[in-house]
Amino acid sequence: RYFVFSGLIGVMIILILKLGLYYLAPLVSTWVMILDDIEMEWLGSIAKLMTYLGGLWVLFTLYKYLVLIFTAPLMSMLSEEVENDLSGHPSRQVGFSSMIKEIIRGASIAGRNLLIELGLTLVIFVIGAVLGMAPLAAIVVLLIQAYYAGFGNLDFWAERHLNHTETIRFMRDHRGMCIANGGVFLLLLSIPIVGAFLASPFATIAGTIHAHRYQRP
Repeated sequence: RYFVFSGLIGVMIILILKLGLYYLAPLVSTWVMILDDIEMEWLGSIAKLMTYLGGLWVLFTLYKYLVLIFTAPLMSMLSEEVENDLSGHPSRQVGFSSMIKEIIRGASIAGRNLLIELGLTLVIFVIGAVLGMAPLAAIVVLLIQAYYAGFGNLDFWAERHLNHTETIRFMRDHRGMCIANGGVFLLLLSIPIVGAFLASPFATIAGTIHAHRYQRP
């Protein structure tokens, strides 16, 4: 049920983003027409390519964070079930109020991470462009995306054991775990349709199993 419902949520988000893109398309077309007027043909081609890649990156980033936010109640329940299987503790009864709290916490964490990720990405791309190190900058950006994706997935475990400040400290102390989890999550999420059904549950299960050893007594 977790795979099915989280997948349906992911597909709905995809459709909403596509609808938004449909209405934004005229603005993008206008921008591309302006680029076509650039006298230096090579510069116009590069600008159009960067516009296209930048648009894809923005859409994928929004998609990733919306999935993390709106699947939060389901993934929190899945994480707890996995942890209960590992520890033998009984599952709690999840009510509407707790679901709302989980969405609010997920939105708070996601909002913070999104702002930081966008800021770091912009700085790294500018530095990479100035120094002529665009490939290296792209790799660093991918690592940053993986880190914050893993952060969101591991937060489904952390919300039961750590407060907001402790969660941030825990993720910083376990960057490798976050990057590994988030990297696989992004790879799965990039698979059309199928990824929407697989990414969140697999990442949540893997993150919970791995983080379980760090549970406070």
